[in-house]
Amino acid sequence: MVDYTDKMVLLQGSNFTYRMTCAEFEQLNKQEQIKVISHYGDFVADKVEAGNRYYLYAINSFYVELLHELSNPNTNGLVVNRILAVAEAFEVSCE
Repeated sequence: MVDYTDKMVLLQGSNFTYRMTCAEFEQLNKQEQIKVISHYGDFVADKVEAGNRYYLYAINSFYVELLHELSNPNTNGLVVNRILAVAEAFEVSCE
């Protein structure tokens, strides 16, 4: 397993590095969360379960699980499903 605790989020236009916490991420609005994931998140894994696709991204010392409801035609794309402290909680099965 890769240790992401040393990964730093570099704030655009600044001279210093900043380690975003899980609590700070949770306080961002949806657009800001997606921007952080797309710019600073590292894709870790994905899985399909019960008609849904889940994606796991690492950001600093926490993980973000995104949900894409494949079975729902009215879905608005990806949503943050939950925030995890450890990647093992994602439980990717080897099939």
